[in-house]
Amino acid sequence: MDYQELDVMVLTYNRSQYLGIALSAIFESNATWRKTIILNNASTDNTLGVKV
Repeated sequence: MDYQELDVMVLTYNRSQYLGIALSAIFESNATWRKTIILNNASTDNTLGVKV
């Protein structure tokens, strides 16, 4: 499948256990993207510390 360039936006709130999985899926996809934006809605868990 031929993909256009994409901008990816991920919204999160207290989902640090799933954020790494979501980001890995984005980075491992065949799509070409220009930007990945993560919007954190004042999470109180370890969302800001997630590393991929």
